[in-house]
Amino acid sequence: MYYNIKRHNETIASVVAEGTYNASIMGEEVVNMSFTLSQPVEFLIGDYVEIYGQGFTLNLAPEEEKVSSIQYNYTLQFESVKYELGKIQLLFPDSSDTLSISDFSVMGDARRILELIIQNANRVQSGWKLGIVDETETKNFSFSAHNLLTALTMLADEFENEFWIDKDKTIHFTTKKEFSGLTLQYGIRKGLRSLFRTRVDSSNIVTRLFAYGSDKNISGDYRNHSARLKMDVFSLEANIDKFGVIEHTEIFDDVYPNRKGKVTAINTENFLQFSDSELDFDLNSSEVLIPNTTVKVTFNTGQLAGYTLEVKEHGFDNATKTFELNPSEQEKAITVPSELMCPAVGDEYVLTDIIMPLQYVTEAEAELKRRADEYLIANCLPRLQYSVVSDPFYFEAQNIDIVLGKTIKMIDSDFNLDADIRVISLSKNLQDKYDVTFELADEVRVSRIVREYLNDQAWQNQVINHQQQIDRNIRRNYLFSREILGNVFDGEGYFDPEKIKPLSIETKMLSVGARSQQFAIKNAKLTIIDNQTIHNNTGQIVHFTIEDSERVWNILESTINNIQDTFNYIYLKCQRNGNNANFVITTEQIKVDQDPVYFYFEYGFLSSIIDGFRRIRTSYGFTDINGGEITTGRINGQNGELFIDIDNREIIGKVKFVDGSEAYDQIYGGIIIGGEQLLLSTSTQQQGYDLDEEKKKRYVGVIKDYTFSVDIILDKVRTVCLYAIGKKEDNTGESLGYKVTPIDVFGKKVRIDVVFDCDISIYKKIFFTVKDELTDEDLNLEFHQPKLELGKFATDYSEAGWDIKNYNESRIKEIEDKSSFLSTTISGNIVATGMLMVGDKKGANAGISGFNENGKQSVRFWAGSKASDRSNAIFRVLDDGSVYAENAYVKGEVHATSGTFTGRIEAQSGFIGGLTLQDKLLTTSDINSGIWFTYENEDYKSSIRLGNNIGDGILPEQNYYPFLMIHNQAKKIIAPWESYKAGIYLDMKSYNDNVLSYPAIEVKNGYFSGLSFSIDAIPSNGTIDRNTDVCYASINQGSTAEIYLPDNPRQGKILTIINPDPNIGSVTVKSRNHSIASKWLHQDKQLSFNATMMLVFLGTSWITIVRS
Repeated sequence: MYYNIKRHNETIASVVAEGTYNASIMGEEVVNMSFTLSQPVEFLIGDYVEIYGQGFTLNLAPEEEKVSSIQYNYTLQFESVKYELGKIQLLFPDSSDTLSISDFSVMGDARRILELIIQNANRVQSGWKLGIVDETETKNFSFSAHNLLTALTMLADEFENEFWIDKDKTIHFTTKKEFSGLTLQYGIRKGLRSLFRTRVDSSNIVTRLFAYGSDKNISGDYRNHSARLKMDVFSLEANIDKFGVIEHTEIFDDVYPNRKGKVTAINTENFLQFSDSELDFDLNSSEVLIPNTTVKVTFNTGQLAGYTLEVKEHGFDNATKTFELNPSEQEKAITVPSELMCPAVGDEYVLTDIIMPLQYVTEAEAELKRRADEYLIANCLPRLQYSVVSDPFYFEAQNIDIVLGKTIKMIDSDFNLDADIRVISLSKNLQDKYDVTFELADEVRVSRIVREYLNDQAWQNQVINHQQQIDRNIRRNYLFSREILGNVFDGEGYFDPEKIKPLSIETKMLSVGARSQQFAIKNAKLTIIDNQTIHNNTGQIVHFTIEDSERVWNILESTINNIQDTFNYIYLKCQRNGNNANFVITTEQIKVDQDPVYFYFEYGFLSSIIDGFRRIRTSYGFTDINGGEITTGRINGQNGELFIDIDNREIIGKVKFVDGSEAYDQIYGGIIIGGEQLLLSTSTQQQGYDLDEEKKKRYVGVIKDYTFSVDIILDKVRTVCLYAIGKKEDNTGESLGYKVTPIDVFGKKVRIDVVFDCDISIYKKIFFTVKDELTDEDLNLEFHQPKLELGKFATDYSEAGWDIKNYNESRIKEIEDKSSFLSTTISGNIVATGMLMVGDKKGANAGISGFNENGKQSVRFWAGSKASDRSNAIFRVLDDGSVYAENAYVKGEVHATSGTFTGRIEAQSGFIGGLTLQDKLLTTSDINSGIWFTYENEDYKSSIRLGNNIGDGILPEQNYYPFLMIHNQAKKIIAPWESYKAGIYLDMKSYNDNVLSYPAIEVKNGYFSGLSFSIDAIPSNGTIDRNTDVCYASINQGSTAEIYLPDNPRQGKILTIINPDPNIGSVTVKSRNHSIASKWLHQDKQLSFNATMMLVFLGTSWITIVRS
């Protein structure tokens, strides 16, 4: 199949390409193709190709390889129209309604965000439009330098929905699920060549769900003083009969009793007031108000969207349903509400910090139950995904086209599968659209990598938004301070010069900081390399007052050398008519505007060398002292070891909180260090560890933080996840928590931990497991020195008090036991005794025993255990001569009759069966020797055989022996004619014509050098043997030019027939039992050809591949 690659509607190359078209829901939609040309072609970004009726554009530079002057290899990736959205930034309208702001927050539903995306798409391109959009709730979104495709993915993730982009540039926001009516199964003539089932993710099944809502808007005596909204049932259950009880608790924090109100009127003379005539309860009622709590209004739409404002005390008039709000203190320089930012008719809001009337509580409980039921339905069965490979012949015969989003009825009795499942991804062969691999699943989620990227973007947005707020507040606070300073007057009648003295100043307000110094530095940092060299990295300077609006310069990275040892000024040298800036360090005093080309903004000072060191101190910014308030950006300690960065809310340095102070109590109260072991028998390996019953009693009914830590040894570098599971008295299990830890070492102990909170008293046993985070493989590791303790910090390992007590009692018993055999006789160099033990302070760990406690199985020598457990010691010698050594290293000859090896075996020489091991080779001179790999059960037998004379049921001819055979026998009891079935059967046959051999298949230097077939001559009306691959028609003049195909061919049999004599005309090929079909002609059981015919048997019929 040829594909035309075009540029401006002109074909620049027509290629026969190998590759695939790959697409997935909300994922990739690309074409990867490789091809070879005899002449070089320059492919450019923007070239395009049409694949399966859809256009794809080249957005990445191609890979090119010149093999020779007539062979050029190319690999190209083309992308669908959706990738055009990745080239366009999401911008928000400014005050002039121009799309220009890249960092912004907006309150809206999915449609509002999508309309903004369409606006931006048509800002750069044309033809983008909105299609089907599901109705959603209103949410607050923050964007920062997002492109449109990332914003779409973020929107789908936030609302747990899907987006679709048609080839005509229509964007839909809905779940696309259409029934195809297609049914597929694995097997011959059923559609599928392969069926593979996997988990979608590693989340657990839930069969019993406890669901809770928010703690908002409910009374203190709600449902037996429950702190959160509850359902009207204790729990929801599903599939317990299939999977048992698997409990889970889910918190729906956005579900609470509320009423979505709407502003119906405003007070044009008082922007703090608005009315809602539809409000159906009295906000002044004692049944609604919470004592000592201010009612709050949160706006979801309008200019105040995202703001939560307090209702003024006694600020609700029930007769008119009018609210009066308190001004917001969220921002110092702006009052909210204000004349510019105030409620408007139609704005939507909700009330919080009240007790909602019963009808709203009942509605919220019903909503909670509905949400919980949805969650349980989605999680009560394993999330499975199926990967399948098509049968191209079947797909072509049925004209099947796999489409994303459509469902296919999948049937497989072995998988207990009979369901309509949606296609979520596919990959089609560019040369055969019926050769397709696709995946099916019930749900589609944003991939883990994309979600991590979105989470990272969200965090960066928070940082950026915070920095922007800092910038705005600095400018506002400075302008406000200048305004206050300009209006300060002498309240005592006249200025008293006596108030300024050499040692003090008495004034109403003091402001420090020049207009030219009101700027902020982003990212750039000065580093003293040595006393004559200072380096700075890149960053920005944002000036708030040099012009009417903020001015930004980019600070270039630089290193300043040969700095004088005396006191220096540090300036930022900024272009008046450009955007670049750099640091200047000099002893010269430079005024801000003395240079006609640059501004010189004073950054700070560099000290002279004092005690061998230099220090930098900044001087930009401002400080106001007014009455009891100080406004500044940063406070430094005189010793330079502590500073408080108020703008960034950071305290850097060592801080001591005085015992008894409120800060001390807050910090100390938040730190709990346990140290006491809560698990029993941790010195031995167990599947689960019992909890110390006495210690559990301390924490009955109390949820506290606990830390489990353990040493593990990995076989390679991995990222692992440690899970904690609690087992209750009724033997049900519950996940307590997990922690993912990257570990970059292996082969030695590494301690990992997990922190979780729970009521420990309800569990009798704690289980722990470690999985590979990437593969979800259970690693089955040994745990060394596990410890469970109170608090969020792991401490050194220690055994439980109960274990230590048991150890001491056991030690005493050992001493008592020893006294029974300490009757010892010493005569010359002979010692006669019952038992001889050696050990350390913990007791015996090796010894010699003469006790006959188990007859011939009694242990005579042991090491690695106590005497009481010597029968299980890792090294022991029994009375009957048996030796057990778990970590043995044996050197020299070993004579044994049998044995089992589970690890690696190394040998330099010797014999294995009839094979000789010599010079790293297995050799044999026995014609009947070989290597067989055989599997056999009651009714099945298969093997792979390598060697001489290995044919089962085949009598070798002279000089003719098979040397490689893959053998399959479907029935154990077989008839004589069924005695031999081979998948692959290789041999070489020698002759007496000075040629060593004639190989059937010859491969040299990585290439086929020869491929030989036996050739049979078929006479008129003759039948071709079922084992013949190539034959020719041997028909005399005047005879009927007809031959017959094999009666019982094998499925997949390929047969080539040649007519060597064109004088006899065409040859008719007939079949007694099966039909013969071709692409152009279908005849019942016969077909003619002139020169050559090649056929393949499909199981029920023959089909021609070549006919000439």
